[in-house]
Amino acid sequence: MVERFEYSAIPHYTRKALRDWVFEGRPPGGFLTAVLRNELSQAVAAADNENLRALVPICMFLYNRMPSPSWGSREKVEAWPEKLHQMTEDGVGFTFGPFDEDEAPEHFPAD
Repeated sequence: MVERFEYSAIPHYTRKALRDWVFEGRPPGGFLTAVLRNELSQAVAAADNENLRALVPICMFLYNRMPSPSWGSREKVEAWPEKLHQMTEDGVGFTFGPFDEDEAPEHFPAD
């Protein structure tokens, strides 16, 4: 059975941090860095109450709607800013999101 995840449960400040990470390579805080690195116990230890409640939707958002080179291991997270820079230079694009069903996905580079 496939469940539909409510990405709208992801706090707005976490959404902003994910966008900043994906589009600018700006490192997020400890909780989100641990999530991006796929380090569950560190993520749970660093989470505030809102992010702890939204942990499953956040993880499913990464899996379903984030560029795979931007998350999944410590090495991928460390390499993302340079990869993003190289993608920019090469004109390689990707799609991000959406968080809510009434939003359109964001594209890089922008259309």
